[in-house]
Amino acid sequence: MPDRPIKHPRDRMCNLAGYVGDERAAPILIAMMDRQEGFAGGYYTGIATVDAGQLHVRKVIGDLSTLLAQTDADALPGTVGIIHSRSKSGGGIEYGHPFVDARNELAYVANGHIGFYEDQGDPQRLVTQLEKEGVVFRSLVNGPVGSYPCLSDGRTVHLSEVTAMLIGRAAEKLGEPSAAMQQAYPEYPGEIVGLAVHSQHADSVFAARFNQPLMTGQSKAGMLVATTALAFPDEGIDWLGVIPPCTAARIAPEAVHMQPFRKHRGTVAQSIPWAAGMEAVLEALEREKACGIGALKNFERRIRLDSVTCLPRGHRNFSLSIPRSSGAL
Repeated sequence: MPDRPIKHPRDRMCNLAGYVGDERAAPILIAMMDRQEGFAGGYYTGIATVDAGQLHVRKVIGDLSTLLAQTDADALPGTVGIIHSRSKSGGGIEYGHPFVDARNELAYVANGHIGFYEDQGDPQRLVTQLEKEGVVFRSLVNGPVGSYPCLSDGRTVHLSEVTAMLIGRAAEKLGEPSAAMQQAYPEYPGEIVGLAVHSQHADSVFAARFNQPLMTGQSKAGMLVATTALAFPDEGIDWLGVIPPCTAARIAPEAVHMQPFRKHRGTVAQSIPWAAGMEAVLEALEREKACGIGALKNFERRIRLDSVTCLPRGHRNFSLSIPRSSGAL
C-alpha cells in the first residue's frame, strides 16, 4: 500500500469497453482496448470475464501489453466481459479497475470524475455505512486523495470501489444488476459512466451513464460497448447507437434495454454542443502544446448554464432489439 499522497487526475479520464455474444470475450475486449488505449489510458489496465458462474479478473500497473505479458488475460474463458485502461495517478495494483463487490459476484469499471456533482451526495457517509456493515475494501491508500472518502483508520478508498460495493449490495436485493445500477448511481452521482458484469448473469453487460460517452455497436459476433466507436472494428458493425445520459442499461447480444434514473440531483446537458466544443478544444490547444480534458473546465462551466434536469418529462423505459444481419441497417 503506497504511503505517498496520490494526486487525483481531475484533468484526465480513462476508457472502457465491454462485449457479450457468441465468441470468447477476452480477445475481442483486448482488440477494442488496443484501438482506444491512447484515449487517456495505459497506466493501469484490467479485464473481467464471466464463465460457469465465476468471475475471472486480471489487472496490472501498466498498459495493455503489460497485462498480456504478466497475466493470462487473453486466455480468460467466457463470452461476456469488460476491460478498462486508466490515466496516471499513483497507487498500487488494487487502485486499478475492475473493482469487485463484497460477494465477489460483480466486477465494475468506470470512467469520469466528480465534476459538477462535487457538492452532491455524501461519499464519506456511504463509506462509513459500508464499513459498519463489514465491507472490506481493497483500494486502500495511506494519505489523502482529493476528496475521496476515508475509513475510520484514515486510509482512503477509491470512489469507484465504493460504487461497486453499492451496486453489488443493490443487486443482491433487487436481483438484476441494471436495476441495481439505476438505483446506486443517483445515490452517489458524478460525471461518470460505468460497466459491470455479474457471475450470475452471463448473458449481459450492464451499464450506467451520467454524461461521459458510451457507444454501442452490434456485429455478427454480438454486442460491443465502449468509450468511443474507435474501439470497434472498421468492418462488420451492423448497427451503432449511444446510451443516453442518466440511463441504466442491460446490453444483451441482440438487444439493448434502457431505463432512466428515477432519482437525480444536479444537471446534465440535454444536447451536446459539438460546434462550441470544437472551438473550446482549439482554444485550449492554442494555449498549450498538449492538454487534458481539464483544460476545458471553463467551457464546461459555461455550458452548465444551458443544462437541464436529467431527462424530459414523459421519458419511459425502452428497448432496442436489433436482429443480426449480414449488412448495415
